[in-house]
Amino acid sequence: MKPQLTETLVRSLKPDGSRIQIVGDGCHLYVKVSKAGRKTWLLRGTPSTFTGFKTIGTFPEMSLAQARQLAMPDRRYVTANIARKKTR
Repeated sequence: MKPQLTETLVRSLKPDGSRIQIVGDGCHLYVKVSKAGRKTWLLRGTPSTFTGFKTIGTFPEMSLAQARQLAMPDRRYVTANIARKKTR
């Protein structure tokens, strides 16, 4: 699956003013844009890892590539757990 997030897309996201926006890449990595315009990297967990979202950094201090790199160990763990559950 091709990631939906790109550096250009993240830079172009603007605050809505009335609500928080969350845009994902389809692989548990998300960027949240607050009403004030702050962009935060989030990692979505699963019941076997953690529930909800975990903040891993802010944009532009952390680039998309850095966020993906930081999220990789958690993604591998999530993918391994999903594969293991399917074989049971």
